[in-house]
Amino acid sequence: MTSYRQKTQPTSLQMITFSINNNPNIKTSKYKRVVYVMEQYINDLNNRLTEILGIECRGLVKERGVQTEFMENITNKNLMNNLPEFSQHNPLYSFDCYVDIDCEEDIKKFQECFEIEDKYLYTTKKNVVKTIYYLNHKTPKYNDRKLYDSDVNNRDNPIYPIYVISYGRWKTRPPTSKCLCDMKQQHYLVVENKEYDLYLRFVNSYTTILVMSNKYEDIKYGRNGEDPVMSSTCVRNYVWEHSRSNGDRRHWILDDNIKRFVRWNRMNHIDCVSPICFRVCEIMTDKLNNCLMSGLSYKSMCPQISTNHTPFIMNTHVYSCILLSNEPNEECYWRGRYNEDVDLSIRILKSGSPTIKLNMFLCDKLETGSCKGGNEEIYSNGLVSSMEEGMKLKYDFIKNLHPLYIGLRPLKRNKYHHDIKLLGELGGENLKNNIFEVSNPIEDFELSNNEMGLILN
Repeated sequence: MTSYRQKTQPTSLQMITFSINNNPNIKTSKYKRVVYVMEQYINDLNNRLTEILGIECRGLVKERGVQTEFMENITNKNLMNNLPEFSQHNPLYSFDCYVDIDCEEDIKKFQECFEIEDKYLYTTKKNVVKTIYYLNHKTPKYNDRKLYDSDVNNRDNPIYPIYVISYGRWKTRPPTSKCLCDMKQQHYLVVENKEYDLYLRFVNSYTTILVMSNKYEDIKYGRNGEDPVMSSTCVRNYVWEHSRSNGDRRHWILDDNIKRFVRWNRMNHIDCVSPICFRVCEIMTDKLNNCLMSGLSYKSMCPQISTNHTPFIMNTHVYSCILLSNEPNEECYWRGRYNEDVDLSIRILKSGSPTIKLNMFLCDKLETGSCKGGNEEIYSNGLVSSMEEGMKLKYDFIKNLHPLYIGLRPLKRNKYHHDIKLLGELGGENLKNNIFEVSNPIEDFELSNNEMGLILN
């Protein structure tokens, strides 16, 4: 009997099933392979599998239509109208193929079934390949190209000020500031007084150095008699106050370790060297009456071949690349030493205000703790003896603030990592139900896309 079979009890009809939905027991299969095949070749592949393996095979397309259903909602249509396209329709159908490969003969059969050339059969680690393109039909990739403004002088620039907060990263220009300079985008680089001279060399026609006020420095270091905060909370509140005093309706506040911004569309991540990524978020946010917080998703959370994502996510946490309201609302005020962005997101959602996070554009941020500076001292060799101790304090802090919305989700590098439960799984109210109030809703229109002058070079 061939070793290509499901990991279930044998039946009179042996099959290979390409759908995890029909056989939950094969989730733990050791030999999982992902197969991409054009719809017109599905029957051809099934016949080939049956002929070569000697068993009847059935290929089932994985569940699809997430985006289609999402865009049937009139509110979502209003928010997306006249903005850049987000299409994750893959010309290749994705299958999960679970097979046992335990001898050279089986590997040859596997190779023959999927018409894999010898040079593509093994990875550099001498393992059998995990991703197969049947008949070599692949989605075009543009990873070596970038999106630029077709006309810098006439582009639709962000209307809200952009602040990049930085601490201890003065040896080279902080990655986020470098990205903004490459975009030819004006921004503030916000630093502490003691590091002002070190950051001063980064001033140029796009970068203005802003120094956090003594008021917030006193709070950070406990000079007012209270416990020192020691985190970025103080500089965040200074930014909020600075923007409000200038009469801005909203402001952007960005971490300084974002290495690039990305346009996600048609199964591709393409570097976006244009501030259009910010302007799109502003336009969408300003279409709403009651949104206090929005921003861009993480690239690491959005695999480019995923078909299970929508153009934006409603009522969720927003990190690192945030567009925040300047309304005199206490829920927009930063607090605490750890996880201040998690705390802010949850407090805003608890107040009934929705949040929105874009997937059409993404920020590619360096992982927490992977580079010197920033909040490093509160996680390692500063206020604590080790990164593990610091991360546990971080988890305990946010868990105590929001026990009904914080679970534990250990990661490889960090066994104390928070998991946000906004659906009420831990007993709290379902915060995913906050309702958007669209300013000028249109009931009947054809959805139109606008790439806003971006060109691929």
